Amino acid sequence: MWYDREHRHINLGLLTPETVHTGKVDEVLAIRAQALKDAYCRYPERFSKRGPKLLIPQDKGGIKIPVTRQSMFVVGQKSFLNFL
Repeated sequence: MWYDREHRHINLGLLTPETVHTGKVDEVLAIRAQALKDAYCRYPERFSKRGPKLLIPQDKGGIKIPVTRQSMFVVGQKSFLNFL
């Protein structure tokens, strides 16, 4: 139970397996992206010059599949919120 509902996996973009399996990835990432954007607007000095990044889960996961971490900026023209 704990592993599926509470444990956040780095290869799943710090999402829980339950979030991924129930199809709530876009919903959760949109909430995270908005929170990061709000934090950046309030305290830009806390972030790098390019702004905060949002971890994106891998398309495929499993044993012996190479790990490729993906992230997307939250602010700017190529931001996550523009792709929703």
